[in-house]
Formats: sequence, C-alpha cells, structure tokens
Amino acid sequence: MRIKEAAELSGLTEKAIRLYEEKGLICPAITEINGRKFRDYDEPTVALLKTIGGLRRSFFSIEQIAAMQENPDRIPEIFTEYRNELKEQYDRLGMLIGRADEILSQ
Repeated sequence: MRIKEAAELSGLTEKAIRLYEEKGLICPAITEINGRKFRDYDEPTVALLKTIGGLRRSFFSIEQIAAMQENPDRIPEIFTEYRNELKEQYDRLGMLIGRADEILSQ
C-alpha cells in the first residue's frame, strides 16, 4: 500500500512516516514504475508504525525506539529508565502543584 493508506491505517501523518523511515525505524519495500520510485508499506510495516506511534505518544524518543529495535534484550532497561524519568517528572509536578496550592491558599 502507498503512504497515504499506511498513514490512515496507522494513525500517523505522512510526515511522521517519512521521518521514521529516514531514522531507520522502518524500511518499506521500494518499487520502480516508469522510472519513479514508490514505497510499499505492507501489513507488518503498518503494525510496526502503530507500535512506534504508541511509543512516541508515550514520549519515548526515536533513539530509545531504535535501541529497542536493534537490541530487544535492552527493552527492560529502556523501560526502567523511562519509568524513572516519569517518576522524576511526577515528583516535580507534585512539588509545583503543592506550591501553587500554597499560593492559592494565601
């Protein structure tokens, strides 16, 4: 299928799909027709795009996703780092909410 259909099925923009290809996260098949190159996104590639999209919406970096693809044994380590980052953000936000509550109560 062409990029437009892959975008519709994956819920991603064509721009995002091109970026993920540029970064090496996906490798669609390329066919040449009348001297023009067309990318063909098969079902496994669309499934991978859905996974990548979910990870990106969860704020995983492209580098983290690439590392998980390149070395699946690192997935637990990457998720642990991710969880720790979320915990730090949660703590900072809790502190900010506490300060805002103090200001509002004055």
